[in-house]
Amino acid sequence: MRPEFSDLAIQCWRHDGRRLGHSKLCICMQAERSAIASLINAVDELATVGPENQRKLTTLGSARPQPCTSIRLFYRNATPESSELYVGCDGDCLTVEFTEHGLKPLADALQTWAEGGEDFCIYPRGERIKPAARDSESGEIWFWTPQTDPT
Repeated sequence: MRPEFSDLAIQCWRHDGRRLGHSKLCICMQAERSAIASLINAVDELATVGPENQRKLTTLGSARPQPCTSIRLFYRNATPESSELYVGCDGDCLTVEFTEHGLKPLADALQTWAEGGEDFCIYPRGERIKPAARDSESGEIWFWTPQTDPT
C-alpha cells in the first residue's frame, strides 16, 4: 500500500443510534483537511485511470464503537445493478463504489468537506438517472470536522 494512502488521521465509524438521514446504514467520517486531501487524491487518481480500478486506504482507527479502519474506493462502469453510487460496510471496511454518474457528487462532497463543510451527507440520489438496485441498497456517508461531535 502506498504511504500516502495508509494510516490516515480519519475517524470513520458506523453510526449507531438514531437515523441521521435516509438510510439504515450511516457512516460518519471526521478528519482534518490534510487527511481529507489523501481521499481527494485517491478519487482524482481513479478519475484519471478510469473505471474498473480501485484504491484502498487505511485509517489510524477510532475509539468509537464499530470503527472502519480501511476504505475501499472502487470506480466502476455503470451497470443495471449499480448506476451511480453505493456505500456499504463489511466488518471494518467501508466500501464506496461509484460510477461516472457518482464521481462528481463524491468529488464535490470531499472538496466541500476539505473546505470546512460539515453535517452533510452523500448518498445515491437518482436525480439524473434512475437508481439501480444496488444504489437503492446503499448507505450514506456523513462528513464532520474535528470541531463537531456528531454523537
